[in-house]
Amino acid sequence: ESTRVMGLLTSGVLVAAVCCILGEAIVFDSNSFFLTNYYYKQSRLALPSSLDLVSYEGNYYEDQLWFLKPSGRGDGCYYLENDYRPQYRIANQNKEEVFAYNGNHYNDQLWRFEPGKGGAYYIVNCAYPQRRLANWQRKKIIAYNGNKYDDQLWILESRLTAEIVSTTVKHIDNLQGPTPIPIEVTITEGFKKSETNSATMTQRYRLAMEASVAVEVSVVSASASISAEFENTIERFTSITTETYWEKTETITYTVPAHRNWKIMQHQVRLHSKIPSDRAVMYAFSKIFVSKTGTFTDNTGWIVNSS
Repeated sequence: ESTRVMGLLTSGVLVAAVCCILGEAIVFDSNSFFLTNYYYKQSRLALPSSLDLVSYEGNYYEDQLWFLKPSGRGDGCYYLENDYRPQYRIANQNKEEVFAYNGNHYNDQLWRFEPGKGGAYYIVNCAYPQRRLANWQRKKIIAYNGNKYDDQLWILESRLTAEIVSTTVKHIDNLQGPTPIPIEVTITEGFKKSETNSATMTQRYRLAMEASVAVEVSVVSASASISAEFENTIERFTSITTETYWEKTETITYTVPAHRNWKIMQHQVRLHSKIPSDRAVMYAFSKIFVSKTGTFTDNTGWIVNSS
């Protein structure tokens, strides 16, 4: 069933207020997207150094990411701000002309997303609702007010997508052992980007992370306590921009009881992105499981994995 996730990070918990619409699970508010044309499937809306809105078909870069900033009126309208050049917003002032504007905020810079087909959306100007963002002949971005065509449809690709994994950190089978076994286990908590040469923690990256985790928590139907766990990890380790403080590793001594099967598991969130420097792993809480048999029981539903 298709879902749209409307909210997150409420009362300390990643909350997903979900309703059913066309398209995949998605967080619109304060999230960043690649806007890919439905008809010209390799074309993405970009704002290069020329400051001209263009249709781009090369590699993925941050100037192709668009941040959906709510109007604040509760009307479903958004400012489309460029992630790389955040002072610039998409505006439509005169008929078909669409441009990037960095001045005062006006209503012609507000857009809403109307479901189309195939999980794509019409991006409609809120001041001129007959005008829809279009990719004209793969060359020019315009606001079109005629009949609806597929080149006016846009697919929203989230900056980040989350994959929740419950991993085994250490497993000791001491079922046949007559005495306890002391062991040392090294646990990492926090957040680690895949490419350290460009490791920064911007507010928009963090918002994209929160949105992607909220979506996946909804998809896998994780419990409220697990949702709170991820929110807590994000809060503790990403509120500081210095990479040194994003993760913490410690070695802990445990004792495996005699005649017991023992393991310690940890929740991880793998963050995937079309931009290599955005890819990361979040290391969250761990939990010990003890069993008298060769199998373990998870009565609380703590073990969750993305399908």
